[in-house]
Amino acid sequence: MFARKSQITEPGWKGRRLHTGAALPAAAALLLAGSLDASAEMAINGDAKAMTVTISEMQRGEVMAEMAQRFGFKVAGQVGDDQPINGRFRGDLGDVLAAILPANGFLIVYEGGRPTKLVLSDRSQEGAAPVDPSMTSMQPNGDATWMETGEGGHGAAGLGGGQVIDPTQTAPPPSQEMPPPEDVGPPPEPEL
Repeated sequence: MFARKSQITEPGWKGRRLHTGAALPAAAALLLAGSLDASAEMAINGDAKAMTVTISEMQRGEVMAEMAQRFGFKVAGQVGDDQPINGRFRGDLGDVLAAILPANGFLIVYEGGRPTKLVLSDRSQEGAAPVDPSMTSMQPNGDATWMETGEGGHGAAGLGGGQVIDPTQTAPPPSQEMPPPEDVGPPPEPEL
């Protein structure tokens, strides 16, 4: 119906014809394939400390690529469950990642107050995947200080599993243990 023959008039092509009949169905297929992904949307509002991420029909891997590009960090490891995701997620970077990546444990490396690397590990029943070899210098006894991010997202669905490293922090994180009670003597006698 739309097929036609075109005469190419450039030098060296004299007398040759281009058949566009096969090109139109291929172009239509590409156009339709693109329209299937047209419903996939993502919006990131805010910064790494406080954001709202709205996602509609995007693969988790695509979401990670968009977030990495937006905040300027590299991703090491694979997304455990690359299924499409929908929803609105609020919190800091760790909270949002914990909600978006339920099949992964993760580690966020900060330098100068900015996220520079996200290391993903598998949170399968077989256990965690091996740590990225480039992260061996980031052990607790190295130059970095480890801090929990509220168990990596308890505020955003209680999934847990994330940690943050900031090599610029010089003081150790506050102790999580309660200090011993002060000895103030026996309790007062109850009044009758």
